[in-house]
Amino acid sequence: MPLKSTALFATFCLIWTACTPVEDVREPFLGNWSVRERCDVDGAFDYELRIDKIGGTGNEVRLNNVDFYSLPYSPTALVSGARIDLPTQKYFVRTVPELSYEFMGTGLLQGDSLTIRYTVYRWEETPLGMDIRTLDDCTLIGHR
Repeated sequence: MPLKSTALFATFCLIWTACTPVEDVREPFLGNWSVRERCDVDGAFDYELRIDKIGGTGNEVRLNNVDFYSLPYSPTALVSGARIDLPTQKYFVRTVPELSYEFMGTGLLQGDSLTIRYTVYRWEETPLGMDIRTLDDCTLIGHR
């Protein structure tokens, strides 16, 4: 009998843990943020940022209503713990001749405060070749 009871208990534990919902790592980042963004060259801006998850599972989010360098662009980011990373991504103003802006950055969530530092690069195809330059370094500070 003890062997049967142990097997039943083990089966119950396996089923129970399999059904327990796993916390979504993106949850602390999601929602609306009041943002103050400061850039070395472009100046300072205030706006409302909304962070939404992408897909049902995973760690990818989209930054909506973001004012990254005043472009109509919603970058994606990856979250892990309290960290948020913006992998290198481009926004094309035009493709021929190319004029685009490239963003990359990283940030940290501390309580109800989110700080993201990012760099903007400008890519422009000219008669002399591709002109790539660092355009700006920016810091976004958001509060709930």
